[in-house]
Amino acid sequence: MVIKTYTRKELSAFIESDFYAILSKVPISPHRAVSQVHNPALTDDDVLLWVAYENAATIGYIGVLPDRWNTPQLDAGICWLSCFWVDEKHRKGNVASTLMMAVLREHRHHLMISNFLFSLEESYFNMGIFHPVVYKNGYDYYIRARFTKLIVSKYPQLVKMEPVIAGAERLVNQVFSIWQWLHPRLKVSPDISADLRFDEELDEFLTTYTTQHDLNKRGASYFKWIYDYRWVKEGKKDKNSERYFFSSVSDRFNYVPVRIYDQQQLSGFAFLKLRDNVLTVSYLYADDRYLADLASYIFNLVKTEQIDVITCYDARLCRFFMKLNSRYILKRKRRQPYLFPLGLSCSAEALQEGEGDSVFT
Repeated sequence: MVIKTYTRKELSAFIESDFYAILSKVPISPHRAVSQVHNPALTDDDVLLWVAYENAATIGYIGVLPDRWNTPQLDAGICWLSCFWVDEKHRKGNVASTLMMAVLREHRHHLMISNFLFSLEESYFNMGIFHPVVYKNGYDYYIRARFTKLIVSKYPQLVKMEPVIAGAERLVNQVFSIWQWLHPRLKVSPDISADLRFDEELDEFLTTYTTQHDLNKRGASYFKWIYDYRWVKEGKKDKNSERYFFSSVSDRFNYVPVRIYDQQQLSGFAFLKLRDNVLTVSYLYADDRYLADLASYIFNLVKTEQIDVITCYDARLCRFFMKLNSRYILKRKRRQPYLFPLGLSCSAEALQEGEGDSVFT
């Protein structure tokens, strides 16, 4: 087994190489690699990817996403664990531990982890380098029923009943579609709209707002990078995309940056992610007085884009969603776990749903 590391320059050369072209399992998709190379928080010396090879084949890899924690209380370079995969044939060996130790040698004191399986929580904590796990709580709001796949995955013995369950799901959705048709679009102020500019006005607003509210500082260039260099492309899976274990294509994937103005002054900003039929409120920077309008805007967007589920972790916006409970079938609690390194004093309250690689996937 050989471990190969990749920096920005090496990663660019790697995805253009003949070796990458012949790999049956690739450690990163081309567009994810291009996005990593353009990361504004990245330096030329940062190692982004560790890959384990055996006989010129990929048997495991682990990657990080460099970032910066920038609040009034702490300003430090950090990185998020962004992918970790080991071939099934090698999971009983030392590939996983070797890769993890390689990352820790580089990033032990500023590695953060989120979006991990809850079953891995104890294993990560027992490494002795993280504070106890903390959570941000949120909700999924179901505009349309989506229980068929959930039931069949949880109860495999019911797979033969899948057509019946799917029929019941369609019936529920037809009934609720009539109910939604009886509810007209909500009134929304003309001062709130989608806006694809990532300019100085936005940069100044974000700097002021994040500082005043003790949030991790983000600038216009950060959101432009995410918008321009996506990890998921729209399209259908093919042999090429299946070479990468993690998702790299989706039927629908888009971002909706939303601005809120008050007397011609930028007073709020939201960054929404649309993937297939799910809308996620990835980032939100706005005072409470603007959230009723934003909630109405989102539900109108849901109707236009035929969204099935809204995911939101902003407790303030969730309270306004509750006032529109006739617009959804049910809400379901969810939580986002975070592990912070012992050497840094961090609070999940400074973060939003999109932190780490969540906004990309």
